[in-house]
Amino acid sequence: MATVRQVKIAQKRAGLADAEYRALLQRVAGVRSCTQLDDHGRDRVLRAIQDAKPPLLRKLWALFYALRQTLGPEDIAHPKEWLLGVARKANADDAIPALERLSKPQLMKTVEALKARARPPRRRQTLVAPVGYSHDDGL
Repeated sequence: MATVRQVKIAQKRAGLADAEYRALLQRVAGVRSCTQLDDHGRDRVLRAIQDAKPPLLRKLWALFYALRQTLGPEDIAHPKEWLLGVARKANADDAIPALERLSKPQLMKTVEALKARARPPRRRQTLVAPVGYSHDDGL
């Protein structure tokens, strides 16, 4: 039972959809269900799940590469540390140890923070009254 629980927790943390998860089980251990895993198969599957990057983590890296031209040379030289800083700030959690350990909600907040940074700054429009208009005209 511990095998099933460990694998299911890893699947959830990695954000793997059921179809991706089943394909991974088949490819790595030759089984269709984690209930069919032995200890050796469990270890291989857990390692494969850990190595699989969830879609949101891939999105996070894609956004980083899109932002590269706006970053300083130190940020580009240490991308993982820079992204980890963004993740910590976006989630208000300085205890996040690594990008790979982010939960799905934490990844979503981090991706949204990167999207906001990628957007061009909004210009404030100044409303100008038409020529000949006065605030007192309506009174």
